[in-house]
Amino acid sequence: VDGQVVVRFSTATASPVDLKIFDLRGRLVRHLASRAFPAGQHALRWDGRDARGLDVANGVYLVRVVVEGRVHTAKTVWTR
Repeated sequence: VDGQVVVRFSTATASPVDLKIFDLRGRLVRHLASRAFPAGQHALRWDGRDARGLDVANGVYLVRVVVEGRVHTAKTVWTR
C-alpha cells in the first residue's frame, strides 16, 4: 500500500498488544495500539504521521511490538 507501513503480527491467544513507532534516537513518534487483540493474524497501518498528525521526515524508524509479553523490534524506512 502506497503511503503506509503495514505492521503484521499474530497472537496465539487473545492478548494485549502494544505497538509504537520510534525514531532512531529512541523518541516516541506514534503510539498505534495498546489494546487486546483476539487470537490470529493482524495488520496495523502507519500513515507516516506523528502523534500530532504531522508528516514525519523521510528516514529509518523502529517499530516496537509487544505481543504476549515478548518485545519485537524491526526497522522500517519511511519515504513519501
